[in-house]
Amino acid sequence: MTPGSVARRYAKALYELAAEEGSVEQIATALAEIATAVAGIDANSLAPGVLDAASRRALGEALAGPVGPDSTLGKFLRLIVERDRVTELPGVQFWFVKRLDEEAGRVRATVTAANELTDSQTESIVAVFRPIAGRDVLPEVSSDPDLLGGAIVELEGRVYDGSVKTRLARLAARMAGAG
Repeated sequence: MTPGSVARRYAKALYELAAEEGSVEQIATALAEIATAVAGIDANSLAPGVLDAASRRALGEALAGPVGPDSTLGKFLRLIVERDRVTELPGVQFWFVKRLDEEAGRVRATVTAANELTDSQTESIVAVFRPIAGRDVLPEVSSDPDLLGGAIVELEGRVYDGSVKTRLARLAARMAGAG
């Protein structure tokens, strides 16, 4: 599911500040680590209205500490927590990276294969999807033995399913309908 418009607006503002100071890549890296940490916390404990002002201030300082409280990202983190939007951080990170990829002329593809892919297999998949995307493709590869063989590629909201599991399911459905 794509994060909402609040996260998108925050990401846009942060990206513009980072671009002005030439720190987009550094902020992207730090933001990914922080967003992953926040996503691992029970969302109900961070939901708007749960934390009082003092707790939000302490959380903001704790998040900003490792990146420098007076850095652009540190100030941003304190602001987003102060405004009781800490649960938006994973979404902010999503939109920030999406903008970074757009600016760099690339797109991310999620590749799920039945087995671990070799570098040459991954490059073959990238070569197939580069013309479809019309730009560089950054594969995020994982494996799922339940696929039996083949792979599933998700690129810009479209799913390309070349798994053996799906092919067998289609064959079974056709055979059931023919009987």
